[in-house]
Amino acid sequence: MTTIIQCVNNLDLGGLERMVLSLACQLKTRGYQISICCIENRGTLAAEAEQSGIPVHAIDMERHGKWVGFRNLRRWLSSQPQPVILHSHNFKPFYYAALAKITGAATGHIHTRHGAFIRHHRATWRYRLLRRGINRIITVSEDGRRELSRMSGLPIEQISAIPNGIETDFFAPATDRVQIRTALGVPVNEKVIIVVARLAPEKDLGTLLRAFSIVQRQLPAATLWIVGDGPERERLTALSHELGGASQIRFWGARSDIRNLLQAADVFALTSLSEGLSIALIEAAACGLPIVATNVGGNPQIVNAPLGGQLVEPRNPEALAAALLAILNDDTGRQVLGKAARQHAVEKFSIRQMVDGYLNLYQQACGERPL
Repeated sequence: MTTIIQCVNNLDLGGLERMVLSLACQLKTRGYQISICCIENRGTLAAEAEQSGIPVHAIDMERHGKWVGFRNLRRWLSSQPQPVILHSHNFKPFYYAALAKITGAATGHIHTRHGAFIRHHRATWRYRLLRRGINRIITVSEDGRRELSRMSGLPIEQISAIPNGIETDFFAPATDRVQIRTALGVPVNEKVIIVVARLAPEKDLGTLLRAFSIVQRQLPAATLWIVGDGPERERLTALSHELGGASQIRFWGARSDIRNLLQAADVFALTSLSEGLSIALIEAAACGLPIVATNVGGNPQIVNAPLGGQLVEPRNPEALAAALLAILNDDTGRQVLGKAARQHAVEKFSIRQMVDGYLNLYQQACGERPL
């Protein structure tokens, strides 16, 4: 039986990590031998993976060092049922998996590059250097495919695009929205703007806070939910007080009940300066939320404007506020946008489509030469 090993930095809470766990669970239900290898620490989702019957192995590179970590990885791979297909996600796991393939510790290796390419990175040329350790390179959007080809020098035909997928039966509109809002302590008629994101500079949540201060002037009862954590939290909290209206802004922190929060909200806002194919954005669309997002990366692919929401240019709080107000002030239009967003998410970003795409590449990697 082929062993498929998902290689990630760790399994901390995040869109990429949730996607990897969903992929692993789906592959397991189809009868494959699945494990997850963490290059760093295990992370908070490791326990959930193991409860689903998926072993999690951490090589603790930061504690042992790169070369000891790689030696431990090779030793662990040799104990796995053969043949082994490695599926690495982003740069650091890519190095380890490519070297494992080159040194004969794995039968095949496919790599997914998540995120956007907003600047040249010293790692991009290493894709060319380590090509013989890769069978396939994948990005999560057509925009990412073009950018990776441009920045790495790899021919675009050597790069595939497989959109991220989610469980659209789980992320769906609420059957009883009033009950969910009541459980969260939210008034039924309150207008809620939500964002789910890591509180990091590239998400540019300062622009969202500035846009919300404009929204409040016309809708004083509107509230903003910021779900997630990260290095920008203290600065963003201070900015919310500086702009005024902090009492209407709620920092939820990292949460495990994302679906309920999405189902209770009215509109999803994303102000990223760069983006790959946002899992949070797909989950919001699947829950029937209209979206206002910046016109970067894979966002247009998900928003499907004007059917599922609106796109605005980055760093423009006035345009963002106008788009949010247009949706919040039109109850009927908001429902139409939400239904269209849901339909688009189900058609284009289901977990089944993503798994089928990767399975095809795993099967090819078993019997072909590297790039």
